[in-house]
Amino acid sequence: MTTDLARTQFALTALAHYFFVALTLGLITILVIVQVAETVRPTPARSAMLRFWGQVYLVNYALGIGTGIVMELQLALNWSGLTRVAGEVVGAPLALETVVAFAAEATFLGLWVFARDRMPRWAHLLVLLAVAATAYASAWFVIAANAFLQHPVGYTMDNGIMRLTDPSALFSNVALPTAMAHVLAGAVLTGGLFVAAVSSVYLWRARRQGHACGPVDVDLFRSSQRLGMVVAAVAAPLVVIFGGLQFTYLDEIQPTKFAADGPAAAARVAEWAARFGPGDRLPDASLTGPVAAIMFGFGVLAWMSVWTTAVTTPWAWKWRPVQAVLIVTAFLPFLANGAGWLVRELGRAPWAIYGVLPVEQGVSGSLTPWRALAQTVVFVVVIGTLVVLDVALITRMVRRYARLGRPAWVLWPDPPHLSDPGPRPMTVPSLVPDGAR
Repeated sequence: MTTDLARTQFALTALAHYFFVALTLGLITILVIVQVAETVRPTPARSAMLRFWGQVYLVNYALGIGTGIVMELQLALNWSGLTRVAGEVVGAPLALETVVAFAAEATFLGLWVFARDRMPRWAHLLVLLAVAATAYASAWFVIAANAFLQHPVGYTMDNGIMRLTDPSALFSNVALPTAMAHVLAGAVLTGGLFVAAVSSVYLWRARRQGHACGPVDVDLFRSSQRLGMVVAAVAAPLVVIFGGLQFTYLDEIQPTKFAADGPAAAARVAEWAARFGPGDRLPDASLTGPVAAIMFGFGVLAWMSVWTTAVTTPWAWKWRPVQAVLIVTAFLPFLANGAGWLVRELGRAPWAIYGVLPVEQGVSGSLTPWRALAQTVVFVVVIGTLVVLDVALITRMVRRYARLGRPAWVLWPDPPHLSDPGPRPMTVPSLVPDGAR
C-alpha cells in the first residue's frame, strides 16, 4: 500500500507538471515565430499577439514552477532509496536542469519582459531565442534523467551505489533523442491547438455578443488562430513519426514494456530471476494496454481534427462549427500527452531503474501508509490549486479581452510608430464665452 500511494502521488504530480511543461514549450515556440515576424515586419496586430500570448506564457510558466518544486519535495521525502542508489547519476542532469531553468531561463525571461524598451528589436528577439533555447535544454536534461531510468548506461556499481563513469553515454542514451523529439512535437502540437482554441473562444464571444471589435483585435485573433492551426498541422505528423521510432529499439532495451512474451522478454525475465530470485517482473498489462489505447485514440483524434480544420483555416474565424471543433480539440493533446507519459512509466514497472532497482526498494524506508496517505491528500490539494489557478487566470484574461477589447494588463506598451490611435476623443463644447476666459 505504501509503495502504491507513493507511486500514485508522484504520478499525479508529474502529470500535472507535464501539462504545464507541454503548454510552456508549445507557447514559447509560438512566441518565437510571432516575434521573428514582428521583428522583420512590425505591425500593430503582431505586437498585440506578442503581448497577449506573452502574458499567457508568463502565467503558465510561473505556476508550472510550483508543480516542479512539489515533485522535488516528493523525491526527497518518499524516494530516498532511489536517490541513494542513483543520486550521483540522475542528480547530474537534474542539477543542470535546475541551473538552466531557474538561473539562465529566468534571467533571459526577465530581460525579455522588462528590457524591451531598452534594447533594439533584434536584441529583444535574441533574448527570446535564448529563453526558448534554455527551455528546450531544460527538457533535454529532464528526459536524459528519465531515459537513464528506462535504460541505465554509463555507470558502474560500487557497493550498491551507481557511479557515473561515462557522462557522454548518459546524454547519448538510445532512449533519449527520439523521446525528446516526441515530447517537443507533442508540446508544439499542444501549443498550436491551444492558441487556435483560445482565439476561437474570443471570436465566438465577440460575434455572439455583437460588440464592435477593433481591427487590431480581429487581426490579432484571426492571425493567432491561423498560426496555431499551421503549427499544429506541422507538429501532428512529427508526433506520430517520433513516437513510432521509439518502438524500433524496445526489443533491445526494454522488451517487457507491454508485458510481451517474445524471446527477448523471456530471456530478460530469466536473467532477472537468476539475479533477484523468483517473482513477477512484468508490468501490469491491464493498466498499460488501456492507457496505450487512450494515448493512440486521443492522438488520432487530435491529428484528424487538426487536418480537418486546417483545410478550412482561411474561413475558420467566422465558421462557428469549425470554431467549436477547435475549442474541443484543444483538450486532446493534453490527454494524449498524459496517457503517453503513463505508458512510458507504467511500462517500466515494477522497476524504479529498469533491471537494476525494483520500485519497492526505491521507496523511503521511513514512509508509512498513513504518512503516504496524508502526503497524497496535501499534494493533490496543492497541485489542484495550481492547476485551477492557471486555468482561472488564463480564462479571465481571454474573457476580459473579449469583453473590453484589451488585455488584463499591459506587458509593455506599443512603440509610438505602432500604437493604434483608436477612436478620436469626443470634444465637449465650452459653456464659457470666449471673452470671459
